[in-house]
Amino acid sequence: MLSFIDSPTMSVKFFLALLALGVASCVASELVSPKSSAANSNTGLGIYDGQKTTIQKHPYVASLLLDDSLWCAGTIVSSNWIITIAECVYSISTSDLSVVVGSNDGQSGKKYTVKSFTTHPKYVYGYFDYDFACVQISGKFKWSSKIKPIKIGTKEPKANTKFSVAGYGDTTGMGAPANNELLQGTL
Repeated sequence: MLSFIDSPTMSVKFFLALLALGVASCVASELVSPKSSAANSNTGLGIYDGQKTTIQKHPYVASLLLDDSLWCAGTIVSSNWIITIAECVYSISTSDLSVVVGSNDGQSGKKYTVKSFTTHPKYVYGYFDYDFACVQISGKFKWSSKIKPIKIGTKEPKANTKFSVAGYGDTTGMGAPANNELLQGTL
């Protein structure tokens, strides 16, 4: 069992969160490159055709800063862990990263230093396969209306179920700098 799982029931929730992240990665890889799982490292996925939203509607959204600049989005999964894509932490030192939560713009919320991170052992840079990382903060998140772990369903979703996504990132598909507004969309 992984050390960041807060309770025995969290293991099922964590598995379902990783499953949802994997489904989103598969959908994204088909949208970017249907013939290959290879990703262009400059592509930078984001919320395309998204609408502005608020952190109160998506209090599980975190931002990952690289040298104090918005770098990637993540999802709060427990009191001191977020999940993001592996490309966001690949070949980067923990001292160059920080996590911000409770923010509509990805930078003005509560900031935490990164204690450690780990990527899936089968992750290969530049590919969507196994493209996720677990990032541990120093300390623990303080829960509020703007900062909460994601709620994970306990049942498998039915076929063709729509789900919402939220985050920051390139909204052009051209590798533009990360958007600093929290956006939401439906898959």
